[in-house]
Amino acid sequence: MKKEYFLSSSKINSIKHALIQSVKGIETDSGQILVGANLTLVQGAHWGMASTLTEADVHRNFIEEIADLDTLSVHMLIQKLLSERLFEASLGMAALNSVLPLPPAMQSADAYAEIESRSAGKKVAVVGHFPFVNRLQKIAEQCWVFERRLQDGDLPSEEMPNYLPDVEVLVLTAQIITNNCFHHIISLAPHAYKIMLGPSTPMSPVLFDYGLDVIGGIRVQNARQVYDYIARGAHFKQLKGIEKITLKR
Repeated sequence: MKKEYFLSSSKINSIKHALIQSVKGIETDSGQILVGANLTLVQGAHWGMASTLTEADVHRNFIEEIADLDTLSVHMLIQKLLSERLFEASLGMAALNSVLPLPPAMQSADAYAEIESRSAGKKVAVVGHFPFVNRLQKIAEQCWVFERRLQDGDLPSEEMPNYLPDVEVLVLTAQIITNNCFHHIISLAPHAYKIMLGPSTPMSPVLFDYGLDVIGGIRVQNARQVYDYIARGAHFKQLKGIEKITLKR
């Protein structure tokens, strides 16, 4: 019998607690776990995925109970979403995504289509340097991209308070839930149409309660193929064997 427990901490932002509470009654065992260089994969009720986040201090990039992970229930793995270490919290996000029931209203669609239709001629901010940024910059009136690890043309995240209050469309990586930046960023753009997407995105209506309008995630279709690609260090854009899915408020 695998042990299960639920923790609560006022120090962690509330969206994580709400997501964890939303799956509290779901019973399932954990299966295979794969922590890749760029993506993490957990087998629960189905396969869940998340970006593998790391920190500059390499000594913080570890998982407690590493030798005994296969003895932990999925719900114990989900608790790692509350970890102060991003590497471990990434495992928790993947575990959460492995038990979240897929909403009946979801569509088999890439959330970028919604982003493009909403952004034409608008002021747009993108948190996270997505591969589609160059396309988006050609159709938006203005498009600002914010990143911690800057690429050409990006703005540092510290500049967000100077831009986000005026944007009409806000595009978000789900990594901001994992790294505890979600509430701060959302509060800076109260009037924007908000779209979250990426492999870490929890496909849960809970996110709508926190101000999001559209969420775009993935569903694993070919587990063997996905597992092999992640084990080889694949980036999300290289991944095969997945389906992109979208849910609107």
